[in-house]
Amino acid sequence: MFRKLVVLVGILAFALVMFMLLIPTPKQQKSGLPSIVTSNFALYDIVRYVASSSVEASMLLPFSQDIHSFRPTPKDIARLQDSLIFFYSGAELEPWSSSLDLSSNAYDISRGLNLIEVDDGHNHGAGHSHNSIDPHYWLDMDNMIILVDKIVATLVQRVDGIDVDLVTQKATEYKQRLLRVDALYKKRLKSCAIDTILVDHNAFGYLAHRYGFKVESISGISSESMPSAKSVANVLNLAEQKGIRVIFYDALGNDNSIAALTKQSHLHSKKLFTIANVTAEYKGADYLFFANQNLQLLRVALECR
Repeated sequence: MFRKLVVLVGILAFALVMFMLLIPTPKQQKSGLPSIVTSNFALYDIVRYVASSSVEASMLLPFSQDIHSFRPTPKDIARLQDSLIFFYSGAELEPWSSSLDLSSNAYDISRGLNLIEVDDGHNHGAGHSHNSIDPHYWLDMDNMIILVDKIVATLVQRVDGIDVDLVTQKATEYKQRLLRVDALYKKRLKSCAIDTILVDHNAFGYLAHRYGFKVESISGISSESMPSAKSVANVLNLAEQKGIRVIFYDALGNDNSIAALTKQSHLHSKKLFTIANVTAEYKGADYLFFANQNLQLLRVALECR
């Protein structure tokens, strides 16, 4: 009887050890690398470029999901809590983040950036509109360079055993690539016949501010904003006055919101990338691919030489 008890205890102990081995270590992926989660594609692209050999980088947003309408599931929240670091956009882009207990591993990456205010496209009584922070700050190359440095500093501080020299080298490469594309934007948008782009929602203020053109939108900074009849009429009048032929819509969505505009005018709809997220077909592309795509589209719309 005693021998049977010893054997049973041994079996139970072995089963317990095997069970513990099968449970992933907290804050690690199955790869054994620390889990770093980001809330948008631009941040994800930085992490995977500078530290892909040292961490398991992933994006909270499913591909093709609009960042403005995203709400995390319980599974998403558990994933964030188990991550070593969660970089999120901030600048009021993820209102759901304030209700989560992520203080130990969450970083609002917008702090210290050059942020701009815009009219959110909504009336709040007495004819006054409300100014909001434009959360699409990663479209400004200067902000992207700051983001690289902030992310690298956090990774070096938090990730045990990280190859600091390699991460620093990759960060330098990434920033040099950003500077080259920035110079290309300045050169190719320097001399244009048109000074304004039309968009479905105002997500491109940082591009306009940096490269010297204007943005007119039929709704606010969120893709969920609904255009008013007045804003639609204003856009049509402006298009006629300035000879504008293109109206842009978010590449993640569709042109349903501006279909009526294109039907009753000479305007043609084209996609423009906010780079907050991308569709699954582009998941292998990087931030600079989309920046270059936007540049080509802007040159055509602004009729640049």
